Amino acid sequence: MVAPMKILFVEDEPDIRFVVELAFRRADQFSLTVFDNAVDALEELSGSQNAFDVLLSDVQLPAVSGPEFVRQLKALPSFEDTPVIFLTGSIVIEDLDIGDLPDVLGIITKPFDALALPGKVQALLDAR
Repeated sequence: MVAPMKILFVEDEPDIRFVVELAFRRADQFSLTVFDNAVDALEELSGSQNAFDVLLSDVQLPAVSGPEFVRQLKALPSFEDTPVIFLTGSIVIEDLDIGDLPDVLGIITKPFDALALPGKVQALLDAR
């Protein structure tokens, strides 16, 4: 049996978290670790040796934005090579502050097809 893909998911909107968790639970090849904000995620993961296959993060998080969260997370040895996929409600992708970030595989705009999300994440990972 193949080990499930480990996804670190950070999203502040409860409805989006619920839908994403439901979508990935239906696809049993994924294991989701969820945080509702970047501050708690950084605090919890700062001493962690856990490796994730991909980070799925909202762009517009409270306190620490998604891009800033990624910058801080990538400074940790366990996460420096973790690929990133952003979720955003922004319609102007060019305005997002992610140009200097390494390993960004893509941006998924909200609203998205929840049932297709696991396949979209897998496709972005496969395309790298």
